[in-house]
Amino acid sequence: MRKTFAFIFCVATLSACVNSGGSSNQTNDRESSKLVGYSEIAWTLREIVIPAGEGSLSVRCYLNDYAKKVCKGKFTNGEAASSEQVQAALGVLQIDPRIDNALKLGCDNKTLLLAVEPKIVIPDRDESEFCFFSHESNTITSCNGKVVSLAEAEAINNKRLEQLKLDILEARKIGLDKFIELNPNLVSAERAQDYYGALYGSLNIKIDACDWQSFINKNRDILDIVALRALVNDSAQISCKESVEYKVLLKADNYSVNSKPSPYYKLLSSKDDLAPLTALGLDDTVINSVDFAKDFVLYLSGGEQPTIAYSLQIDDICIDSKVEVHITHCAGQDEGEALSEPIMLIQLPKNDYDIEFNERELVCE
Repeated sequence: MRKTFAFIFCVATLSACVNSGGSSNQTNDRESSKLVGYSEIAWTLREIVIPAGEGSLSVRCYLNDYAKKVCKGKFTNGEAASSEQVQAALGVLQIDPRIDNALKLGCDNKTLLLAVEPKIVIPDRDESEFCFFSHESNTITSCNGKVVSLAEAEAINNKRLEQLKLDILEARKIGLDKFIELNPNLVSAERAQDYYGALYGSLNIKIDACDWQSFINKNRDILDIVALRALVNDSAQISCKESVEYKVLLKADNYSVNSKPSPYYKLLSSKDDLAPLTALGLDDTVINSVDFAKDFVLYLSGGEQPTIAYSLQIDDICIDSKVEVHITHCAGQDEGEALSEPIMLIQLPKNDYDIEFNERELVCE
């Protein structure tokens, strides 16, 4: 259900990430064979999944053990991408092709939820800053040619790695600040702080679907990637000539091995019926407040759902109309991995109600 886009930024310009054919000649001129304390994962500069037609291209850029920038890519089918394909993917703004396909059906009353990646520029690294093992003696040579201990060499390289991470964070901040300056109403302060504080990760935003082309035209020069998270029909509230007044007693997401696999409801007409629900968070004070002489409680369940990004919503209840219960999936919300069972208890006047469940997708903060 959920497609995750993970982003790690590259040193210097994007097009410079791809390893050139001349790098082997450069390394032959050196006595260095490997960075001290080298870990390919630790020195990763960027990891990104680029939408490509029906599939995607996963690209990872990193410093190799010679401290040279390298980018490698792999398609969804497992096929390795050529250096030319990787360079082409990283050199221009990448727009998820599914967006235009989705908008062919119209944009009115629809919201686009997007994952965007602002461009960043990080200062290039001078390989003389690092410590390497020597080919000939397997000793450790510092950045100025001085032989140092293993502990000293690891400390120097760790310091360089920490500085690289700080440079990435600073570059992310500069890139996002440019985006916010051009789009002042799209990013909340909370979302901005989350982005500033992480080495990796894209930025989720939502726009009116009909503003799609103007958004791209405005931001083409400051974004690397625009990917589709969801296209959602904006919800329309039910308009009642006369509404039934109801009260929500409990709304929660719960899951247990006894959860029903599909949506269901149950009418509760006494305090004894409500008593077992205290385990779900229903307070005794709430139970005692229900006047069962004129009201009853409707227990609603959305059934077992695959993630926590589900809840139940009721827009309105009209007299002489059915109770429409929306099982709402919040696109853009952190979905988590746990199963869930969204539930709701509402108190409403006794009457014959037709209960109907339907699914609805919304863009949620």
